[in-house]
Formats: sequence, C-alpha cells, structure tokens
Amino acid sequence: QQQQQQQQQQQQEFGESPPLQQQQQLTPPEAGAEGAAVRSDEDVEREYGLLLLAVLADGVVDPREREVLARYAEENGLSEARRAGLLAAAGWSETEFREGRRGLPESD
Repeated sequence: QQQQQQQQQQQQEFGESPPLQQQQQLTPPEAGAEGAAVRSDEDVEREYGLLLLAVLADGVVDPREREVLARYAEENGLSEARRAGLLAAAGWSETEFREGRRGLPESD
C-alpha cells in the first residue's frame, strides 16, 4: 500500500497516468459491496465520456477499446441510449464506431 501511495504521489507531482495494468484495477467495486464508493449517474456518464474521448482521439477504434467501453458501461449501468448520445456528441456515428474509423457512409 505504501508503494501505491508513492506512485500516486509521483503521478500527482509529474502528471503521469498510472500504467495500464493499474488503470484496469481502478474499476470500482459493485454498488453495495462493503466499502464501495457510490457514484452518481453523472459521475459514471462523465467517466465514460472521458474514456470514450480517449478512445476516439486517434480516429480509430480497436475492438479491444470497444470491449473496454462496453464492459465499463455494463458494470456501471450506463444505458445504450446514453452511450449513443455521448458518441453522437463526440461527432461519431454508431456505424463509424462499430466499424472502427471515421468517415464511413451512414447506415444507422
């Protein structure tokens, strides 16, 4: 635990993000679990939106990235409608997201 605290302190000082392995461990415990932090729908939506923007930033969506987003949404109760709304707000169609790149003809 002391090592984790040191890493967090370094990350705060240097603005580094935790390694991918640690990021995957940051998935919150299920609601109702002992010691689990209860997050609001707004928090979940904001976090999903940030993850989505990070995935979309390079203009290519890898199948593994789609899986991470889908798993996060499912584990946190984010509806398909909200996911679609956030995707549209980011300027992507559902077809582009499914196919993994921008600029595809619309067929939704």
